[in-house]
Amino acid sequence: MDGYPNDWPEIRARVISAAQDRCEFCSVRNGEEVRRHRYIKSLWRPVREIDRHTGDMVAAYLPDTAWAPSIKVALNVAHLFNENKLDCDGANLVALCQYHHLSLDARRRRHQKATGQTATPSVEDKG
Repeated sequence: MDGYPNDWPEIRARVISAAQDRCEFCSVRNGEEVRRHRYIKSLWRPVREIDRHTGDMVAAYLPDTAWAPSIKVALNVAHLFNENKLDCDGANLVALCQYHHLSLDARRRRHQKATGQTATPSVEDKG
């Protein structure tokens, strides 16, 4: 992958495993089919859930007016403190669902625009 270290697949697998296959911001499970709330984007519900009485998997009751169409969660590994793809320090990497990865990137871009930065500090600049 362009710009990433050669062992990125192993690093990515290690980060997702350490997060127990869940988003570290909202705890949604990798591969799970969920629906997000239309207005409270960090709120999600599984499309299928266990019936308390029978133990069977059944369709969850989710009123269509409040919940967006279902998506399948695919965890990503994001660089938390900077965008340097070579900074693979454990403290800089986090497993995130699509929503939270995009949200993190959007906040970073808004901050860069507001402060006139063109990029986040590199590994060398962190000191």
